[in-house]
Amino acid sequence: PTFNPSGRSEDFVFFSTWAIRHYAIKRGDVVALTHPRKPATILIKRVIALEGDEISNSSKCPNVVIRRGHCWVQGDGPNSLDSNIFGPIALGLIVGKASYIVWPCKRWAKVESFLPNNELNDKI
Repeated sequence: PTFNPSGRSEDFVFFSTWAIRHYAIKRGDVVALTHPRKPATILIKRVIALEGDEISNSSKCPNVVIRRGHCWVQGDGPNSLDSNIFGPIALGLIVGKASYIVWPCKRWAKVESFLPNNELNDKI
């Protein structure tokens, strides 16, 4: 799958299915997930909130408490198709955790788990 956090290039990324076998997902992890409304589509998003967290969303759903077995995902760029559109997603929709960017060669690196330093930190 491809990953494009900066908008400057298209990165090819290895995803580990082993890393999610017990749903050991953390805030900041980059995951591949099945689109909740279009099962043939795979999305790549960052986990922002986990079960029990309360997140401040858009005006559509001002405050959302993430229920058991779900998480909140968002893209790193603007206008992302993510939980702001379809709400919390079931952990069972997650199919892998990003481990390494492998292409282009000059960007070969481990994918780090972090929450972006912007308004996302204010949401939780």
